[in-house]
Amino acid sequence: MEIVLVGLNHRTAPVEMRERVAFSAEQARQAAGELRGRGILLETVVLSTCNRSELYGVPPAAAPDCAGEIEDFLACFHQLAPATLNGCLYRQHNLDAVRHL
Repeated sequence: MEIVLVGLNHRTAPVEMRERVAFSAEQARQAAGELRGRGILLETVVLSTCNRSELYGVPPAAAPDCAGEIEDFLACFHQLAPATLNGCLYRQHNLDAVRHL
C-alpha cells in the first residue's frame, strides 16, 4: 500500500497562502469525499491548522502521478490557478509521509 502526502506549511508558504488553502471542518469533510469520489484517493485524511494544510491518502494501484492530481485538486478546490502553489507545496510518500503526520 502506498501513502501520499501533499501539503504546505509555515516553512514553505507565507501566511497569506496558508490562509487561502486552509480548510474548515466542513470543507475538510467535503474535500476528503471529493478525493475519494473522483478516484484520486481510496482513503483520505485532510489536516488543516493555522500552520499547515495537508492531504494524505492511499491512491489506487494504477495512479502513477497521484501527488500531481492531489496538487491540482487542492488548487481547484480553493479556486486557485495551479501555478499559484508552485514552490509552496511538498510531497512525501510512504514512511516519510507517516513520520511527517
